Amino acid sequence: MALDSRLIVLSVMALLGFACSAPALTLVKDGQPASVIVLAQDSTASAKAGAEELQYHIKKMSGADLQVVTADKVPSDAATALILIGRSALTDKLGVDLSTVPAEGYLIKTVGNALVLAGDDAGGEGKSAADIMGGDVRGGSLFAVYGLLQDHLGVRWIWPGPTGESIPKRATIE
Repeated sequence: MALDSRLIVLSVMALLGFACSAPALTLVKDGQPASVIVLAQDSTASAKAGAEELQYHIKKMSGADLQVVTADKVPSDAATALILIGRSALTDKLGVDLSTVPAEGYLIKTVGNALVLAGDDAGGEGKSAADIMGGDVRGGSLFAVYGLLQDHLGVRWIWPGPTGESIPKRATIE
């Protein structure tokens, strides 16, 4: 195949990839919440800590204070994106399978109007965030939140504490 033909094929493949990609999920629009953080009613320590971390960093980034609700209090507004942290009846309903996630592993996945941040939280029922850092329980869902913040939203932690945080400012988060 000639070089020109290969370039044309690659260009068409790239354009098709962009055309087939899913639309961005908007979490914050112009500094206003466009999503809610959702936890299971019996959420693990990892999921609760993840919700607190995400809420804190989104507020520092955009000024928007995302509401944290339990799965039974999810708003019926279809325009509101759901950020599902940890396993819940909603993640099960969306077909999210966590059975293949390795120990301490996690997944970040969009399904419809939901962003799923979940992982292996074994042993975290009824525990605290300190138990995660102490190694007593697995922190997969918390690690999913950190993965989103670092790998997708550009947050960096240079050293412990607020002076070591590097949180990019943005009014809209997609």
